[in-house]
Amino acid sequence: MNTSAHTPLRFGVLGAARITPAALIDPATRLDVDVVAVAARDPQRAEAFAKANDVSSVSRSYAELLERDDLDAVYLPLPTSQRLEWTLQALERGMHVLAEKPIAMDARQARAMVDTAEARGLVLAEGFHYVFHPMFARAIQLLDEGAIGKVEHLDVVFDGAVPSGPEAAIYLDPALGGGVLFHQACYALHAVRSLARSEPEVVRATATMGETGVDESVDVELAFPSGATARARSSMEQGAQLLMQATVRGARAVMTLDNFVGPHYGNVDPSLGGRISVTTGTDTILDESFAGETTYWYQLRAFSEAIAGGPALPVQGEGAVANMTLIDAVRDAAGI
Repeated sequence: MNTSAHTPLRFGVLGAARITPAALIDPATRLDVDVVAVAARDPQRAEAFAKANDVSSVSRSYAELLERDDLDAVYLPLPTSQRLEWTLQALERGMHVLAEKPIAMDARQARAMVDTAEARGLVLAEGFHYVFHPMFARAIQLLDEGAIGKVEHLDVVFDGAVPSGPEAAIYLDPALGGGVLFHQACYALHAVRSLARSEPEVVRATATMGETGVDESVDVELAFPSGATARARSSMEQGAQLLMQATVRGARAVMTLDNFVGPHYGNVDPSLGGRISVTTGTDTILDESFAGETTYWYQLRAFSEAIAGGPALPVQGEGAVANMTLIDAVRDAAGI
């Protein structure tokens, strides 16, 4: 495997998913990364994807792609139910893995994946891309500096209706790992943990189930050892409007993160740009906006640096297992 800083990191893609151009193809063009090959269940779809995204090679199957000797890493946007199998196979072939979130169907699977990666000295990253953006780094800095005082309560919401088109199936099919908990609420739960930098316990969780048998909304109450509390909410019900917001109430002030999952959306629509504000009562004492490079660009840069011997990622190892453990607890409490 070639991880030289002077040679591009060579990626294969398992699955011609709609997210792949934004999550990998585009940032790769502006980093030292080559997307070499793609495979999909439907070879014709893989061919069309390769042509549309200037990928030079198409493999006839996932297994064939993993047999290549010109890849350093794979990007894995397959449905959640398929991530264990193909992540383990990629790791066993000596490839680093950037997997979409959540990393697995449950904590047991996550543990097997993380243990395999660590035993082989490989980077396995879970794609919570927002944590790599300067906006989130700034939020952590403000918390560290005591800008709002001791954290008392966190409230994170991620709403958005199921997208239309053929990929709606992965949101609505239980067998594929569908449901709002795996597709949107996982962000809210991850952000609660990341902002608090502590592991919570589930106090209460409720879910609204849809006609296809998946959870379409969840509402979770959490408690931390520090005494702080939290609420994480998400809905993908029909008519749900896009909302990605985190609010952290401290002893002295309140910090609000607007559009924290995709602050770069502001490059297209200023109303969707990332923003951090700190308020005390009716007074705004800080108001900063963020756009610039995408969260995915920062994620891919950090992933590449980790492979080259740089800092470990916040979405590696025990953090991935802990997040899946929390999702399991929410699922149990809500009866999903």
